[in-house]
Amino acid sequence: MRRLRRWFRRISNTPLVFLYAIIVTFATEQLLTGLSQALDIPVLLLALLTVLLLGAAYFLLTALIRLLRPPRTIPMGDRPAPRRGLILLLGGHSDETGPWAIDHHQPTLEQIWFLITDRTEPVAQGLKRKYPELRTHQEEVTHHFRPKDTANAVSRAVSHAATLGFSPADLICDVTGGTSAMTAGAILACLELGLDAQMVAASYHQGVLDVEKSIDVIDLNLHRP
Repeated sequence: MRRLRRWFRRISNTPLVFLYAIIVTFATEQLLTGLSQALDIPVLLLALLTVLLLGAAYFLLTALIRLLRPPRTIPMGDRPAPRRGLILLLGGHSDETGPWAIDHHQPTLEQIWFLITDRTEPVAQGLKRKYPELRTHQEEVTHHFRPKDTANAVSRAVSHAATLGFSPADLICDVTGGTSAMTAGAILACLELGLDAQMVAASYHQGVLDVEKSIDVIDLNLHRP
């Protein structure tokens, strides 16, 4: 199918396309006329049935190809070692990606620090209800388009963790959620504080940027050559 589409694109700007169109139209007309006379069916009805059958065959064929095609190999990074504490940036889809980030660190995980904005506090509440056995703490990002605000929130979470006996080695920051500016700020804070970072990798629908499903948690290896 891809080769056929590429071939049509190649000839679409040449005079040959008109010749092909004339030949195909003439052949189709002759075929439909012959079938109409043989089957005693009006030409228009026969043409409509032909279009419907061809369309159904096309969709069935593409569905069969998708079913039989081997799954795409997605290159993945290393998985981080489980930690006692997780700093979790929250975004609009964190109700789906958050559990992936959290579940990876079970059963060593003891506490989560949610980095929230004015729009993602309900997401934090939903995750708290999902994991009632874990202690949680919230740090607010006052401006989610200023990287420094997120960096400060990460720093506050690390300082609070220190009062509870957590060292930076006990922590990891998940940067999947939030805006791109929040991700940049969190990465800057991780580099400054010697904190490891992770993200939840996802696959995407072919040809579009819509997320199909989350796949796994990967270590971003910020402090490794």
